[in-house]
Amino acid sequence: AARPMTARAPLPEIHLSSLAYTVGHWLVHEDRPDHFDLDAPYQRGSVWTLDQRRALIQSLYMGLPVGAVIVAKLPFRDGSPIAYRVVDGKQRIEAVRAFAAGGFDVPGWWFRDGDVDRVSPDGTVGWDDLSRPCRLNFDMRMQLPALEFDSEHEYLGRDDAGRARWRKRTDEEMLRAEAALYLLVNGGGAAQTAEDLARAAEVAR
Repeated sequence: AARPMTARAPLPEIHLSSLAYTVGHWLVHEDRPDHFDLDAPYQRGSVWTLDQRRALIQSLYMGLPVGAVIVAKLPFRDGSPIAYRVVDGKQRIEAVRAFAAGGFDVPGWWFRDGDVDRVSPDGTVGWDDLSRPCRLNFDMRMQLPALEFDSEHEYLGRDDAGRARWRKRTDEEMLRAEAALYLLVNGGGAAQTAEDLARAAEVAR
């Protein structure tokens, strides 16, 4: 006889709210606390190379889409400035923060006349070398949008009257739900190999 299938609940719905943020939303400013936790237990370390960070800055200046950061909104905690855990997008946030803090330079030829006040002898420019309008453009106009996940509340479907039903998760359950989302977002497909990237770079030249 065939083995009976184990009864399981259907796949849960995950509701993500779309938010239109500029790069400046993710930067650290002296006059306000940092509201983002980049080091959740399920996160990897800081792994992007300098070339990868430069590629992100290049994409932003060219107006290319760089994908939405996914954050988990956290319940209010007295005295804690942290309001979100970053589920996906840690490397992108670290890259824009490092660039705006003068952590690395980029090629000076990327920029138009008037965007740069000075160029280093090696042909690169850093944040402090850019004109004020160019820095403001990076901060206030370039798009790094977000998808917000309410990890505190689990959606249970609708009752007979059509009303949405929710359950409040514990702190441990919130982390598990975020980690599951992290795996879904980052676990699909096949990672680009060094050979794949080298082939595309050769075609681009």
